[in-house]
Amino acid sequence: PDETPDEILDDLWTRFYGPAAETMAGYWHTIDRAWIEAEEYSGCGFGYLQMFTPKVMQKARGLIDEALTHCAEDSLEYQRIKMIDETFGLFELFMKMREDLAAGRLQDLGRDIARWRENRAQLAERYSPQRVLAGLTESYVNSFFARTYEDASRMEADYARHGEPMLEWRWKHNPGPEEDSLPWTAPDHDDSDWPTTHVVRETWSTIGHHNTLTEPAAGRSGRMAYRAAQRLGALPEGKRAILWIGSTDGSAKVFVNGTPIPYIVPVTTRWHEEGTELDRFSGYCTPASFDVTDALVDGENQFTILCERTNLNELGTGGLMGPVVIYRER
Repeated sequence: PDETPDEILDDLWTRFYGPAAETMAGYWHTIDRAWIEAEEYSGCGFGYLQMFTPKVMQKARGLIDEALTHCAEDSLEYQRIKMIDETFGLFELFMKMREDLAAGRLQDLGRDIARWRENRAQLAERYSPQRVLAGLTESYVNSFFARTYEDASRMEADYARHGEPMLEWRWKHNPGPEEDSLPWTAPDHDDSDWPTTHVVRETWSTIGHHNTLTEPAAGRSGRMAYRAAQRLGALPEGKRAILWIGSTDGSAKVFVNGTPIPYIVPVTTRWHEEGTELDRFSGYCTPASFDVTDALVDGENQFTILCERTNLNELGTGGLMGPVVIYRER
């Protein structure tokens, strides 16, 4: 009880990193402060854009690079830092994909997730005695991110964009039944007083809507309405248009210019046959496509998406978690 944490840590850094002790202490404190100071409580990697900002990533990379220069390459201290250097490089690729998704840069995401898997496998084998990647399995990343990234690249390759990715949406929480949200789907509904959220950079946790489910008995509701508008040109004759949602936590019910858009099941599942028409898409970290050809107009188009979360999939998430893009056939 008479010892202080700083003294214990200083001793650890010195014994573990030798001449690079001070620099590596700076690295670990940078990572710790990013977690502590972000005030972001969503699980998995969905809050990382709030925590590990480009400034944090740049500072951490600089400290690792500096630390390597303080140690002889044949030393144990160098090997320890090199292990961090290489595994942090894997994290840099992960964050590049998050940043690209948040900026609507979708074309290379499929290639990057394949490269991430390959790099992870190589590092896991190289550092298997240290078990540094034992908890970061491929299935973990596949469950939360890969389907969005791969499908984004597929859409970019197979279709042409018909407008810009919609990343910032006005939102309003609905604490009551879904019927209360329906007036908000009207194209001329006044949403000027609704706050705005970036659906990739921010989560429900970011906007203070923590871990909420549809659970009326507890006085909570996992219903959220999102609205955005975009001016689009006329579709080329004979070409169809697709509204693509990158990722959701829960269901999404789409309205374009006030018209409800059915979701057509693309492949047979244990719940629905291929071609089944549903009034909404339901999924988790899975992309979804809606045919909006007949609802689009040449000019200003209004989009409303009613989302509902009924299952606790991950802490702090819900609703839209990926960009929404209008594509057309080439």
